[in-house]
Amino acid sequence: MPGLDGDGIAVAAAARGQRRRGLAAVIASTTGAGLTIGITYPLLTLVLEGWDVAPAVIGLNSAMPALAALGLAPLLPRLMGAIGALRALYLGIGLTVAALLAMGLVHDLAAWFVLRFVGGAGLVVHWAASEAWINAVTDERRRGRVIALYTTLFSAGLAGGPLVLGLVGTDGLAPFLAVAAVIAASALPLPAARGAAPVMPTRPARSVLAALVAAPLVMAAALVSGFADTGVLALLPLHGLRSGLDEAAAVAMLSAFVLGGIALQLPLGWLGDRGDRRRLLLLCAGACALLALLLPLAVGRPGTLWPLLFLWGGSQIGLYTLGLILLGERFGPAELAAANAAFIALYEAGSLVGPAAIGGAMQLLPAWGLPAGVALAAGLFLAMGLARRPPPPASGR
Repeated sequence: MPGLDGDGIAVAAAARGQRRRGLAAVIASTTGAGLTIGITYPLLTLVLEGWDVAPAVIGLNSAMPALAALGLAPLLPRLMGAIGALRALYLGIGLTVAALLAMGLVHDLAAWFVLRFVGGAGLVVHWAASEAWINAVTDERRRGRVIALYTTLFSAGLAGGPLVLGLVGTDGLAPFLAVAAVIAASALPLPAARGAAPVMPTRPARSVLAALVAAPLVMAAALVSGFADTGVLALLPLHGLRSGLDEAAAVAMLSAFVLGGIALQLPLGWLGDRGDRRRLLLLCAGACALLALLLPLAVGRPGTLWPLLFLWGGSQIGLYTLGLILLGERFGPAELAAANAAFIALYEAGSLVGPAAIGGAMQLLPAWGLPAGVALAAGLFLAMGLARRPPPPASGR
């Protein structure tokens, strides 16, 4: 290595090792955050249903984390710049633990709206700081594989949440203590990241709005991903029931979709490191649209249905994975905090609209509403991508 003596090589190797340990700690922490989300959503819905709360009100309560993401997005870059990425992770964990414990102790619907917002804000701070950190320190040659590992483990945490809930139940304080312990445990790897956090500027090079305008296709990937993911997660079992499947088969449809989303991210990341990531993103959008439209034709044909759902889940979740990879490729380290805040805000905006829009489509077209809604969103994104020229990569990358 030109220009480095033996001591210099040792220092550089130590710095790389510290960076890798920090990266591993952050990814491990996000797995716990994914598990927390996977437990919390069904837990709170079931508890509110036990209180005889109307479904529409339960839906509004479930929207609080998304509203927290939209409200906090403009503030996140300065927050991370002011306290640093590592302290932001601890702050997010602390807010979430406090909100969950309070929800277990306070049986008041109005208070739960406030606490759900606070807990959602904590998860959003952790989410934004984690992704900005991962993208900022990851080498361009390995970005696809690292981001894919992150989304794989986060998705596995989401999928494992209902299994944990099945063990602890929904009665009393115990499930709230359990989920608070899960998110608190996500802080355990973080001491290994001390000294490895990327520097976040106190005055970001771009605002959240400017980052959104600078990379519209990348940001649209987050919007479409949020729209389709939450719509499918909320309504795919219902689609199966209305298509004539029994309850077990309808739930298994969602399991096959989620398994594809988990299993296929690492191959997509590997391909992204060896080819055109933008083209791969558009291929995922096209596959998502096509596979969704084939769903009504495959129901009732197990040999076709389960592989289709597996591939559909992989391509649809791939929209988020590849969008996040392109975010790190497109924006420099000084811009990543704002860019990632915009990315998360648009994902949550899509998640607010998706279940309602797709549910409305299912009322009009019971067999085709869900697949047509997803296919329309993915198809419009594909058309947008084909109509736009790819931007140059960020300078200095």
